[in-house]
Amino acid sequence: AAPAVSSLALAQGGAFSGEECVVCLTDPKEILLLPCRHLCVCASCFVFVDKCPVCRALSSEYVAIQSGTKVPFQPVRR
Repeated sequence: AAPAVSSLALAQGGAFSGEECVVCLTDPKEILLLPCRHLCVCASCFVFVDKCPVCRALSSEYVAIQSGTKVPFQPVRR
């Protein structure tokens, strides 16, 4: 049987739960895509994607996340 994946792991990108962007694999993840809620790309790569690289859902809004800061949830339309 396949191992269970926690809801926290899914919220953080599932198998892509490392700190680096899943596109360039070098810069830190900074953009939370909505509505899928995957935190998976850096700001540099975000400008080149219109679908989530993890689940391929269309991204209609996003939230920029800065590491180490507490920012109120303010989604931005694309």
